[in-house]
Amino acid sequence: MPNTVLVIASPFVANRVFRGSRGAGLEFVFAPDVMEGLLANTEYDPDLVVIEVAADDFPLADVCGRIREHADIPILVLALSAEPAVAVQALEAGADDCLPASVSERELIARIRAWLRRFITYASVDDPRQLTVGALSIDIARHEVTMAGERVELTPKEFDLLVALARRPGAVVRRSELIDEVWGDTAKRRSRTLDVHIGRLRSKLEQDPQHPRLIVTVAGVGYRMEAPEEIAA
Repeated sequence: MPNTVLVIASPFVANRVFRGSRGAGLEFVFAPDVMEGLLANTEYDPDLVVIEVAADDFPLADVCGRIREHADIPILVLALSAEPAVAVQALEAGADDCLPASVSERELIARIRAWLRRFITYASVDDPRQLTVGALSIDIARHEVTMAGERVELTPKEFDLLVALARRPGAVVRRSELIDEVWGDTAKRRSRTLDVHIGRLRSKLEQDPQHPRLIVTVAGVGYRMEAPEEIAA
């Protein structure tokens, strides 16, 4: 059964970007505006949502929240502006990825498939006490971490931070979320604490800590742990 992708976009953008997508092995549902999109989200129960954002006042955070009230699924944004600040705003609003509306159909379909793979891999984990991301393995019950079969010694906070990232492979996790989840009120939202621990994790897990491939910085937002198929390359 093909995965269902809900596209909330103007007919012009939908026709241009998805005009040849019928043979992509995905089932597309199109909605021309937010209201119809939210209705379609409930009716069709999609596996992923693509949203066109055409204006600065678009209520993206509210729309993302409404979509995820129904199901926790990936949300991709197509932005008319290619400015980096727009992508940052989209990620902060709750989107998982942001692409310019001028993106080619081929790249967009590839992104959709990649996010579906990430989501399905994460959602199908039978034992949440064992997390695997590429060569990284985390045994939560035993409090053990191995990288390519080699044991890695972590402090308790480093371990908690790694788990917080590994539970969301491929997704951007905001700095504030990580601080709250790992340190709570005791950190007093000191970003430097988070940065130091990220640096320590990279020094212990990355082949080249100066050019990290496992724990990637998303400027102005937070950090992302790369999905298994990407860090294995």
